[in-house]
Amino acid sequence: MQLARSHGRRTYAAISLLILITVSMLIFYPPSRWGQPGVKPTLSILKVNSVDIPLYGILEIDLNTSRFYENPFDPDEVNITAVINTPSEIIQMPAFYYQNYSRELGGGGETLTPSDGPHWKVMFSPKEIGQYVIRLTLRGGGEAISSDNITFHVHASDNLGF
Repeated sequence: MQLARSHGRRTYAAISLLILITVSMLIFYPPSRWGQPGVKPTLSILKVNSVDIPLYGILEIDLNTSRFYENPFDPDEVNITAVINTPSEIIQMPAFYYQNYSRELGGGGETLTPSDGPHWKVMFSPKEIGQYVIRLTLRGGGEAISSDNITFHVHASDNLGF
């Protein structure tokens, strides 16, 4: 009987210690920092809608980073920029954090449900015909990295422009 009580107290003490360690980790080392110190972030291109874009059409690039950012809307914390070499100039354009939703109407209201995970997006509408090259650059957490070049071609179209 004495052995059972002693074993029960040790189990209770071990569980209490594990809880204390877990809470301390969450306070002093939150999930937003897990796996990040010393690990350089990466950029991954999820999707490019086309590499053959009509004049005044839309190029869409979906991308993501391997690092979690507490506030992806704060450019002081994370800043992803597209550097676009057009036939006549160089343009810098910020990427934006994006979440796609599906929309359902019913019951006198509207319901929006996330349809995939949040990611970064660049949208660009070219205003001249020719070859373009885009490079994406991520700056955040004292790091700066760039993607490989993405080349696309813009051809004549009936689009009226803007």
